[in-house]
Amino acid sequence: MGGTVLIVDPNDELRRRLGDLLEMHGFLVLEAADGITAWSVACNHKPDLITVRDPAEVYGARALLDSIRANVAMEDLPVLILERAGGHPEEWQERNAVVQQLELGAGPDEYVRVVEGLLAPVGPDDPDTSSTKLTM
Repeated sequence: MGGTVLIVDPNDELRRRLGDLLEMHGFLVLEAADGITAWSVACNHKPDLITVRDPAEVYGARALLDSIRANVAMEDLPVLILERAGGHPEEWQERNAVVQQLELGAGPDEYVRVVEGLLAPVGPDDPDTSSTKLTM
């Protein structure tokens, strides 16, 4: 499969663990602790997917999401929101064309499955999963 994934999370340990998991599955991983750094990384390295820990907890995440959508070259870049149960994915779907939510606490296999699904080529018969909320 493969692809480049930018992980945005203020927690160094969680970022490292998610990165190690994705690398074991053949992904190239980029990291950022906040939305401002993530925007710079995204502009310089053009990831295929961005995963963002609960944007309410990541400094500059809202600005990052707004900047992605305002940039024509990135407006279709998929974003995976890792959010606590009871979050409000509709807020991020209003900001982003391609958003999927995965609740924090989902297992590593589920995380990899969702990342692979977001990076898989979409055919005309594939269902739209942009508003799917996954819970575990």
